[in-house]
Amino acid sequence: MKYLKKGFEVIFVVMLVGCSSVKKNPSTTFVPVQSHDRCNQIYSYDLGSRDFQRMDAILEQIAHETGCFIEYSDPKISSMKPHPVIGRMSIRQAVLTAIQGTPIQFKDVAPGELSLHLPHH
Repeated sequence: MKYLKKGFEVIFVVMLVGCSSVKKNPSTTFVPVQSHDRCNQIYSYDLGSRDFQRMDAILEQIAHETGCFIEYSDPKISSMKPHPVIGRMSIRQAVLTAIQGTPIQFKDVAPGELSLHLPHH
């Protein structure tokens, strides 16, 4: 995970494109689709709650080798418990599934870039 400073806030960026030190997880399978938005690519996921207890771990696995950026600025997001992600779906749908039942809000920033944040109180 990379940390980028933007103003006074730290932004967590999940991106592991071409990361040779991380092996492909056999629990995800890529199915190419015609789209300029990398976040629309379809994968088969088997990311159960027993293996992924933290949101940062499941987001890292979803983004792994896809080129779809997933960013968030609130460190509280990292430790939240994700919803299991199982089945065939786009990266965008996988992120939406992972954040189900949490206060995390989702936003499309640009093609190939997703942003997560917690609502302000």
